[in-house]
Amino acid sequence: MRLKYLFLIPLSLVACKSKEVEKEAIRPVFYEVVESSSMGEKRSFSGVVQARLDTKLSFKVGGVVAQMHVQMGDTVKAGDLIARLDDADYQVNFFKSEAALKNAEAQMKMSASALLRMEHLYLSNSVSLSDYEA
Repeated sequence: MRLKYLFLIPLSLVACKSKEVEKEAIRPVFYEVVESSSMGEKRSFSGVVQARLDTKLSFKVGGVVAQMHVQMGDTVKAGDLIARLDDADYQVNFFKSEAALKNAEAQMKMSASALLRMEHLYLSNSVSLSDYEA
């Protein structure tokens, strides 16, 4: 019987032990200090904005604007460069015209040399008048 008490005493001590109460997790609180601001009231209005002066601009030729030389609000005088057009198409046409001119000059030289040759042949009676005139 003593053995029973010997086992029951530690068992009862363990059973009498108080349960630990789980602590609730503390949630952080975020806050800011409110300060007065000098922004004043914000107001909005609806309306239409129009320029005081309206200036029509035009180029002598059409094209795509490649570069702007003035900014909005800048003051310009007559003759001032405002924008530059993309001149790639004009350069291509220029080079085509130059090539056509060189081709025409070469054709002219060939025709002049053929005429000179036919003239020598006609004068030496190697070619008839109809062949010379053709």
